[in-house]
Parts: sequence; C-alpha cells; structure tokens
Amino acid sequence: MQVFNLAPVGSKAMWALVIIAVVLVLAGATTFFLSRAPKFEVSPEGLRISGSPFGRMIPAAQLRVDAARLVDFTKSPDLRPKWRTLGVGLPGYQAGWFRLHDGEKALVFLSGTRPAIYVPTNAGYCLLINSDDPAALLSSLRAIAH
Repeated sequence: MQVFNLAPVGSKAMWALVIIAVVLVLAGATTFFLSRAPKFEVSPEGLRISGSPFGRMIPAAQLRVDAARLVDFTKSPDLRPKWRTLGVGLPGYQAGWFRLHDGEKALVFLSGTRPAIYVPTNAGYCLLINSDDPAALLSSLRAIAH
C-alpha cells in the first residue's frame, strides 16, 4: 500500500483563513456589544449611560435640559444622524458619535426610527436617545435640572 498526502497549502489559502478568522472575531465582538442594551440612569448628579462602549457620566450641570425636547425624525429630519464618526451604524441600531444633518456633533443611542429625546449639552455635543419611554426619561432629566 502507498499513502500520499495533500500538497502543501499555499500562502494565499493561509491568508484567506486568517481573514476569515478576523472577520468571525469582529462579528462576535460586535454581536456581544450590540446584545447589551445601554441603560440610562438619571440621578441628581446627572445622566449615566452604561452598557455601551460609548457610555459615560454626563454631569447635570452640562445638560441643557431647558432646550431638550422630544423629536419625531419625520418632522425634524435635520436632527437625524448623517455621518458616523465613531460608532455602530446598522439598520435599526445606531450608537456612538455622529454628525447630524444640521452638522451638529451628537452622541447617539437609537434603535429604529421611534421618537427620541434631543438634549444639547455645554460640552459641544448633543444627545439623541430613544428609550423604552422617552417622555419619562425627558421628565426625569427636567426634574434634576431644578
């Protein structure tokens, strides 16, 4: 009996396997981060965004709650995110730093096209958030402003 092995794999095949492995790792990491829904916690200290790589604590003094409002993107298309500068932009989910259609810098946490709250800050950007109850979130933010 004679046994023969497969000819050695060329470098192109090895690079293809490396690329496939990298894509799978990135897809897994993206799935991990997207499966963790951000939480928005309002306290007298401010707004804490957790559960996202873009989360942070925004002090109450930086939030311009007097100018905050509910936004319907069909009536205010200038406030829709336009350019992603650092973040995730998938159909039905946007999180991270964006430029809006009006050119303003925004920290965005949106799922779908549901109404959101728009909150300008004194730090040179605004927040766009749609939560499970945006009106209640806006009311809580207004309560800490006084």
